[in-house]
Amino acid sequence: MTHPIRPTLLALALLASNLAASLTPAWAESATNSDKQFLTDSAQGANYELALAKLAQQKATRAEVKSFADRLASDHITHNAALEKLMAAKGVSPSTGLKAADQSRLNQMSSQSGATFDTAFANEMARINDEDKKSTAAEKSSTNDADIKGFLGQFASMDSEHEKAALALQGK
Repeated sequence: MTHPIRPTLLALALLASNLAASLTPAWAESATNSDKQFLTDSAQGANYELALAKLAQQKATRAEVKSFADRLASDHITHNAALEKLMAAKGVSPSTGLKAADQSRLNQMSSQSGATFDTAFANEMARINDEDKKSTAAEKSSTNDADIKGFLGQFASMDSEHEKAALALQGK
């Protein structure tokens, strides 16, 4: 003989399981390991761009390079804060340092001055923005995470403007 409470308990267990699944935050399900790696890499790259911008604010000799550095610093302070907030929401630890290759480039740039620095800065910013464009496009097409897609969309025009400015400085 089947006990009448068992079907009721089973139904309640299924209901509780469905309810728990519906209360699970969307980010917990949608951020893949690939998404988390993208966020980590993006944060390290953004920290590098901010460090370069601050260096250029001090070392640039051409007015348009200094102006671009000021804009980069301002934009990346806002961008990096939003990225850190997104990373926290996705359970990704914020990056505290630079990649070894980026630190090496920063050290090399620090030793330059005058027109040599200005040219190297413009070239480096063009290189960075080209890499960013490629990694952002790859992430946009591969992720299903609405928050990450929203973040990428929010800063797309900033990235595009930085790329155009870097390319314009390269041409001078």
